[in-house]
Amino acid sequence: MRVFFDTNILIYLFDDSASAKRERALELYRDAALHDAIVMSAQILNEFFTVALRNPVRTMSIEAAERAVRNFAKFPLVSLDAELTLKAIERVKKSQLNFWDALVIEAALRGGADVLYSEDMHHGMDFDGVRLVNPFV
Repeated sequence: MRVFFDTNILIYLFDDSASAKRERALELYRDAALHDAIVMSAQILNEFFTVALRNPVRTMSIEAAERAVRNFAKFPLVSLDAELTLKAIERVKKSQLNFWDALVIEAALRGGADVLYSEDMHHGMDFDGVRLVNPFV
């Protein structure tokens, strides 16, 4: 089983202000890493770096955020390209999703993920074989 982590779940790995969510995110991440089951995307790396630096509750130093991105980038990585963007646009046209969420779903699909961990979309939804799981419900 391959898993894809949305940005918000990765941010919780470093969020001392949300201890229960941090512990759950750490548990999922460690288990997936142990089983070599993680797939990432360039979009998620970019979003993580941006959010890690701008969110006052979760502020990280540039160096710490860079270290985290470098570690995440060691996993198989789905690149952003025109085809992925166009697939996300098609998904937006067929659904109620915003573009960024559609792009996450398309990256998870391209990466062969079975599960997408996120708290941004509806728990339990299935997107062409990728099941959305909100790990905090």
